[in-house]
Amino acid sequence: MGFVCRCHPRCCCPFRRPHPAHQGLLNVQNDPCPRIIQCVQHVNYPYTRLDAWPEQAPYNDRNSRLVFIVRDLEQSVVEKSLRCFAG
Repeated sequence: MGFVCRCHPRCCCPFRRPHPAHQGLLNVQNDPCPRIIQCVQHVNYPYTRLDAWPEQAPYNDRNSRLVFIVRDLEQSVVEKSLRCFAG
């Protein structure tokens, strides 16, 4: 089992209810290989490290991509939570 989010009740984190699912392809600093992440509700599953970036467009540009699957959660809440993590 992966990390279980234990956010403060007033946290803006999207892991609070209603629980979303999200997945992504991440470009990690100082690592030439991408990582795939998957989170469902409050569980963050272990990431998968790929051997290389995909050769097909659009993924060969080495940009990180996150997909959020949510219900009854405003886009502004997700954007605010990303700003909390990105600084």
